[in-house]
Amino acid sequence: MKVLITGAVLDPKWKGGEPLIANSLVEEFKKYNFEVVVYSRFRLLRDRIHDFFSLNDINPKIYRQYRSILKTHRPSIVLSFYDYDCSICLACRKEKVPLVVSINIWWPICPILSLYVDGRGPCKGPRVLSCIRHIAKISRKKAISPLISIFSYIKFLKRMDLLNSAKKIIVPSYYMKNKLSLFGLKNLSVIYYGIDVDKIKPIKWQNDSAKLIVTPTAYGGERKGFNHFLALARKVKSDFNNVSFLAVGGYSGESLVKGLGWLSREELIDLLQKSYIVVIPVLWEEPFGIVALEAMAAGKPVVAYNSGGLSEIIVDGLTGFLVPRGNIDELASAVKYLLKNEEVAIKMGMEGRKRVEELFNLNRMVEQYAYELRRNIED
Repeated sequence: MKVLITGAVLDPKWKGGEPLIANSLVEEFKKYNFEVVVYSRFRLLRDRIHDFFSLNDINPKIYRQYRSILKTHRPSIVLSFYDYDCSICLACRKEKVPLVVSINIWWPICPILSLYVDGRGPCKGPRVLSCIRHIAKISRKKAISPLISIFSYIKFLKRMDLLNSAKKIIVPSYYMKNKLSLFGLKNLSVIYYGIDVDKIKPIKWQNDSAKLIVTPTAYGGERKGFNHFLALARKVKSDFNNVSFLAVGGYSGESLVKGLGWLSREELIDLLQKSYIVVIPVLWEEPFGIVALEAMAAGKPVVAYNSGGLSEIIVDGLTGFLVPRGNIDELASAVKYLLKNEEVAIKMGMEGRKRVEELFNLNRMVEQYAYELRRNIED
């Protein structure tokens, strides 16, 4: 069976959890005797200009490239990740090649991918007026933001038809499935992301060392909740001296929280293994949360806002704590409780590791993806 795997997230320049999952599937499929062909396109300036003025979700040049690739390689099926637009959908439809689309961010229903409006909070979904307000807020050219928003809304309507031509749309959480189905997406299935737990060994915290409280959210603007982590640090530090706060991302601010900059995946895992608690105070509707899996695999309790797909990963009171989104006082209370109760923190870490081994392991994810690909070829 020949599988063509496409998507911008396969570009080595991409960071984050999406490339980790896509590249894991590329490597693991080879063990299933799949013949794997990978194509990742780089978005040029002329592509951006075209996308701005276009009223549909197809780039003619990219569409022709995909049709040529399909004719050359003649894959049995295509698996496509985030790819800026739906050119691959139309190409597969024209060439009569079955298509499975993996959606892991909010790009089908949000022009800026996040479903979050700075200063307002989570967005309910595409609406012309709300999109105008948001794009006006972030755009340097506010005068044309209504035009951008109207174009984006028209594209959204056409995008639904193109995506629904896929045999299957795979998402990483039931939260995401339910949200996308409200806007007309069909043939949705949930496959939880999985990681190679054998590569993440729990390291027991040493009593004589400072307790490290880590957040991986020091980037991405307001929606990642980093300001809430800063507020948390101020509340906790006043009561606990033997605690250090570390942040991964682009932060280099006040001395209370040490910014570590961008880390490789290996460096991030090493940090999670050495941590005492991992805090994920995201304010947007997190589609899933791979770093929560990595923290749990490292045997650490995770304290997070109850947002999006995180509630399907973290079991409140068993593997960590889920607190109401935006409630810094409850976030601080949960962290303080774990700092005072080391045995509870250790037990939660062990339960988290067990949960990842059972539900979120790499083999389980790959088997489910392979099953969907085979099944949709046969159909």
